[in-house]
Amino acid sequence: MKVLLTIGEFSRVTHLSVKALRHYHDVGCLEPADVDTSSGYRLYAAAQVPTAQFIRRFRDLDMPLDEVRAVLGAPDTAARNAAIAAHLERMEHRLEQTRETVASLRALLQESLSHSAVEYRTLASTRALAIRQAVSFADCDRWLGAAYAELYEAAANARLEVGEPAGALYARVFRSGDR
Repeated sequence: MKVLLTIGEFSRVTHLSVKALRHYHDVGCLEPADVDTSSGYRLYAAAQVPTAQFIRRFRDLDMPLDEVRAVLGAPDTAARNAAIAAHLERMEHRLEQTRETVASLRALLQESLSHSAVEYRTLASTRALAIRQAVSFADCDRWLGAAYAELYEAAANARLEVGEPAGALYARVFRSGDR
């Protein structure tokens, strides 16, 4: 006989909130074993507890739900491990960025800000090629690489000499909700 738990009971067993369980159902990450058609109540099988615990663990490790779904739906161990390794690589990159930020902050604490030299210069006007687009912080590196390639290709096609290294301007570095 299959034991079914209400969403509240399943929430207490798995330590996932009812709201999270509803969301995981809506995005196809954790489907209930049964949904009462008249009331809409979700019922979960006791056998689904390990899957819920995997989801909770991966979410605790900052894995996005799309990737959690890919891990859970992986056709084999190699595909599952590749998905986990891709997340590990992103986390290692984030860790390196955090280390660089910490080093920069320490340097600011050790330097006297009053010693920063400021000078005013006037430069002759220069022609430039540009691409402008709003890009999230997480996609910035990927986007810049593609934009630079496009700009260098456009310059080559127009037989323009590239005299200065490429650069980027950031109108807004951080915005609410960006990571």
